Amino acid sequence: MLYTIEHSWLPNLKSGYSVIREELFHFLRECPVSSLHNNYKAYTNKDGWRTIPLVFFTIENPEFITHFPKTHKIIQAIPELISAEFSILLPGTEIRPHIGYSKQVMRTHLGLKVPDGDIGFKTESESVSWEEGDTFSFNDGELHEAWNRTEEDRWVLMIDTPVPGSAYGAKEIARYKFENLTDEVLLRIAPKEEWLRRLE
Repeated sequence: MLYTIEHSWLPNLKSGYSVIREELFHFLRECPVSSLHNNYKAYTNKDGWRTIPLVFFTIENPEFITHFPKTHKIIQAIPELISAEFSILLPGTEIRPHIGYSKQVMRTHLGLKVPDGDIGFKTESESVSWEEGDTFSFNDGELHEAWNRTEEDRWVLMIDTPVPGSAYGAKEIARYKFENLTDEVLLRIAPKEEWLRRLE
């Protein structure tokens, strides 16, 4: 299901929409989409879901974060931030129904570039489309899917925080993730011990 949650940090995130979008626009002029991470390829009908991870399970990514100083300042103000990454859905891409890492994670999407046409997001019980400058939230541990059947890219900033009322904070969720790491993509980047060291 979709959640209407008035996070204390949402007004600041929404007010920064134009700045965030502009930084991403300039970055993509220098760095082609085809060169971006495609770690989610297994979830899609084609190689069309690319991401730019700024913060990954509380660990800042120096490869990208220096390119987005204003966005970085905005997301730094989010309490208990677990992850923040840009998500780009290329034309004709469909993300199959899937369940995310944990029901302890609430994911918020900020629409940055949303073309007209057949494009949307669906949980088990609700469907919605993105709106530029606006947000919606869902539990990443519940079944969800997305699609972009237009001729243009879709851009979103994804923000992960603990679900409201969770007994676990961002660091605890991140530590559990890495202590139980089985993701082959992440293990190719670094062994479990290195990921845990980066948390310290």
